[in-house]
Amino acid sequence: MQFGLAPSHTQSERGSVDDDRPPRPVHAEAVPWNLFKAACDAAHRDVLVPCFPLPKHVTLHLHGNRHSVATYTDGTRFPPPPGGLLNLFRPVPPAPLPPGTAAADGGRRAADAPWPASCHSPVDHMVLHPIYSRNACAARNDGHLHEATVYRLSEALTSVLNVGGGRLKRGRLTVYGSALSRLSLHGKSDVDLSLSVPDLEMAQARAAQAAAEAPPGRREDNGRKTRGRGGRGAGNGATTAAGAEYTRSVKKTAFWMQHTLERNPLFEDVQAVPWARVPVVRGKMLRVGNPGSADGSIQFDICFGNNRAVRNSKLLREYAFINERVTYVMILIKIWAKAGVDIASAADGTLSSYTWMNLVIFYLQVIDFVPNLQSKDLIGEYNRWATAGDGRWERRPATERLDDSLDYAHLTAAEIHRSGIWRQPEHLRHVSVSSLLLGFFEYYAFYFNRTFLAISIRVGRPTLLKTAFRKAQMDRFCIEDPFETHASSEVHDLGMHASEDGQRWITEKMQCSAEAMKKIIVKIEEEGPCREVDVDSINFLWGDDAMHCLGRF
Repeated sequence: MQFGLAPSHTQSERGSVDDDRPPRPVHAEAVPWNLFKAACDAAHRDVLVPCFPLPKHVTLHLHGNRHSVATYTDGTRFPPPPGGLLNLFRPVPPAPLPPGTAAADGGRRAADAPWPASCHSPVDHMVLHPIYSRNACAARNDGHLHEATVYRLSEALTSVLNVGGGRLKRGRLTVYGSALSRLSLHGKSDVDLSLSVPDLEMAQARAAQAAAEAPPGRREDNGRKTRGRGGRGAGNGATTAAGAEYTRSVKKTAFWMQHTLERNPLFEDVQAVPWARVPVVRGKMLRVGNPGSADGSIQFDICFGNNRAVRNSKLLREYAFINERVTYVMILIKIWAKAGVDIASAADGTLSSYTWMNLVIFYLQVIDFVPNLQSKDLIGEYNRWATAGDGRWERRPATERLDDSLDYAHLTAAEIHRSGIWRQPEHLRHVSVSSLLLGFFEYYAFYFNRTFLAISIRVGRPTLLKTAFRKAQMDRFCIEDPFETHASSEVHDLGMHASEDGQRWITEKMQCSAEAMKKIIVKIEEEGPCREVDVDSINFLWGDDAMHCLGRF
């Protein structure tokens, strides 16, 4: 028996099960022992199906026998795997209909089904749906109040600071982060806003240009060293006179904003931090009607010229709009990283929430659950569709560059849906959220080769090598920012904040989470939806408060 990695094929492409032609290998990634063990243990079975969605390029082929392995399962059938939890393959018996499906309800769709009923599994219905509904602002009954709170906050800040006139002439405030991408968690998310002032942006551009043109080692600010990355932050370009002028302007503006807000009784705990990499004014607005706090207040951060973060948030929002289950997986991973295993803080040597969302999207791209919205080929197909139409839809520019020369071009979810240029594979249309979560944990814990490969939702495939990043380390994740790419003037590795201990902690939590998710699935599928759930595993994955979401258990 031989064992190899090859692209997945349909039965017609692969030939009959008697076809012993060797598979076409796509890369030389080491085969995990648990997959090899599963192949050996399962060699006598008629049909083998993975118990979670594997990446499309990973397919198990058993040569010299009459057996083949399907690449995906429908994600709703999880009896205990034969041979222990390490054996990931099993025969496919008839699966019990989960509660909420159309057939189980006599053809009627469940009223509270958060995604198509055919995608429901017992784990989704009993565990994931309640946790999501309690924690996601967009899913709660008072979700509209959170959106209204964000709107009132933005309007109040614009009015009090006179954004657009006076000292902030022609300026504008733009909401970004989870409030824009609709991935906010109830009671745990502040509001991020980007303040764009043309005068400050022009001064920042002059400082960056002067710093780029200055001879190496030359300093015009009395040797004072500053922190920051080229083109961003108060200290950027401060090695020149233009940089020093920009730094002074930012400080004056930040402290003026602090004093202005402090004089207004609606705001408190206002603090200006102009020396940060991205200058920020943070504070709290009172009596704004926030449903996530007892007194109705809400925290906010006003960042200077953080327009790239606005673009990043918009891209995440478009991916979330591709499919409802994408939103559920992103929210559940966010809860897991924050409240469950506590590995969602770049300041503590792990990964930020935004970075975790990139990991989710990349995994879903690899298994073909979502398209690559930045793909130039896909943009070209959309433009050909728009050109061939009746002229109602505008073409999407192949490149979209702003003043910082980065390429922000990408398609939207609406453009994908109305044009039909991308279709989700049939075998993934009914995969459950629990299956996607298990696949996420398994992929990064056991299959993704972080030693040599980088993660990039711009590429959408595990083909980008770490050698493209000068400061990449072999022992941690290398995650390319979707816009500040390795080929741009400003390279941004989102995984650079992870320390050695942080990466080890992330890997251990991924492995333990995969096992905990399997235990939840096995217990519910084995004992039925009326049995008790695995309390310890649920608390481990989503925090001690998770069981409060499951009131009947």
